[in-house]
Amino acid sequence: MSQTHEAMKLRRMTTHPMDSELSRPEPVRWNIVEVGNRRHQGLALNEPTVCRLERGALRLMFNGHFTEVRRGEWIVLPADVPLQVEYIPENNGYVAHMLSFAPCKVSEFFRSHPQCFSRSSAKPNPQDWRIKHDPKVALAWQRLWQSVLDRDSFVLQAHFLQEVFITLMVGHDISILLQQTGLSQRIEWLLMSKPSHHWKQDEVAERLHLSGPTLRRQLAAEGVNFRTILENTRMACAWDLLHTTRLSMLELAQACGYVSASRFTARFREHFGMTPSAARKSGNGGVLVGEFNSDKRLCKSVPE
Repeated sequence: MSQTHEAMKLRRMTTHPMDSELSRPEPVRWNIVEVGNRRHQGLALNEPTVCRLERGALRLMFNGHFTEVRRGEWIVLPADVPLQVEYIPENNGYVAHMLSFAPCKVSEFFRSHPQCFSRSSAKPNPQDWRIKHDPKVALAWQRLWQSVLDRDSFVLQAHFLQEVFITLMVGHDISILLQQTGLSQRIEWLLMSKPSHHWKQDEVAERLHLSGPTLRRQLAAEGVNFRTILENTRMACAWDLLHTTRLSMLELAQACGYVSASRFTARFREHFGMTPSAARKSGNGGVLVGEFNSDKRLCKSVPE
């Protein structure tokens, strides 16, 4: 966001890392936007962002839809998406606090919480990005905001960021924060949200707000296809369940989206070069040991 008008002030600050953290990605950056007069402009953010209105109101338009965020409310804003915004000051002006997040930190969170996709809307609508008054979100937000202002260590900031994401995801669709993430990764996290489901490519495309041809074209650009992602995700789930549960082969098969134990066993052997029973007996503690090919498949098992 550029300062294109004298009535608009933008203060931005990055944290000052300790020497030991210089090679780590900065988890959070903060902005304070101040506007004196009502104005309208286009906006495209470089990083996923959450904005809290301190004074005034913000009207946001996207894809023919609009929403208005008022004092004490938040809005989740995706990166690299062209938005139209209107700043509406009160008598004492417009002030918004914005926290922008490193995409890698957003990805880490969604990898650990794939259930976030279960609330994903059929089509992106800015009304779904608005977060109304919520005391738990307010508390988590204040802790993170103060931690960033105090220039705490990146480790502590990342901890408070996780708390913000967790409070936001309860009852809200925050999957729009993943806009920058590669499509294959987003598909993998969606599949992991319910691995027992019999996922179809067109269904996944709809959940990710894409047409079927667009999904296939974007995956081809990444050098992968839907069937490979689905198979690799099921196999990763199967390996984990083999070493962390006592499920029977049929139960394992159904938990990973297969209709029969025989089909599951055949696919597992093709993928890992051993049967599920042999993998369970190998006792590797859930860690894949061996050599991997370009599709991230285990080519050769090396028992420890």
